[in-house]
Amino acid sequence: MLMKKRSLRVCFALFCTLFLSVCFANQPYTIGAQYGVNFVSDYDFNSQTLDPKTKGTSSFSPGFFTQASLARQIYPWYVIQLSAEYQSNNTRAAQLPSGENITLYGNWSSYSLLAISILQPVSPKRVSPYFGVGLGASYMDAYTKGEDVNFYIDDHSVYFVWQVEAGIKTRINERLSVVTQVQFFDIDVTHENTNSNQPRQYQNTAVTIGLNYQV
Repeated sequence: MLMKKRSLRVCFALFCTLFLSVCFANQPYTIGAQYGVNFVSDYDFNSQTLDPKTKGTSSFSPGFFTQASLARQIYPWYVIQLSAEYQSNNTRAAQLPSGENITLYGNWSSYSLLAISILQPVSPKRVSPYFGVGLGASYMDAYTKGEDVNFYIDDHSVYFVWQVEAGIKTRINERLSVVTQVQFFDIDVTHENTNSNQPRQYQNTAVTIGLNYQV
């Protein structure tokens, strides 16, 4: 718990520092919005109440991802971006080591704030790639209940989050660009209000498309 609080404080300080950098950098800034589909990796759990106590793997249906961003170019090759992100997936089923499947009902959503450093080539070309790494904090709103079994997760907590992203920006004119992106997102989760409270990682991959507008 102490380590989690320290990590969140570091993320908050980093986010505030980069926010001030974005606000006061003497360069044009860009607002953006993206929307797409995300796929959650299977989630391993260690149930304390299933009879007998056992480990298992739960799966998720494909969900959706949205992002709103404010970015500023610090150097021609370096951009700082502040992002607010939301993603949501429904839980689908759990498989036990015996091969038995358990039907699960529920939804996992996350609301995240991240500071992202983006590298891009210095090029006059209309189409250019980019790569970014981000850190931040995420509020996890997770609820899952097993059908006819004593298994549940009911978690509403804030966690440390990191992500990596890569994409292609296609310039339409001097101000408007179309952005296509793939990103990997990871939250270090320790469920507290649950009967499956071992530390786990909530990971997903999102594919998005959106628009950037330079103000």
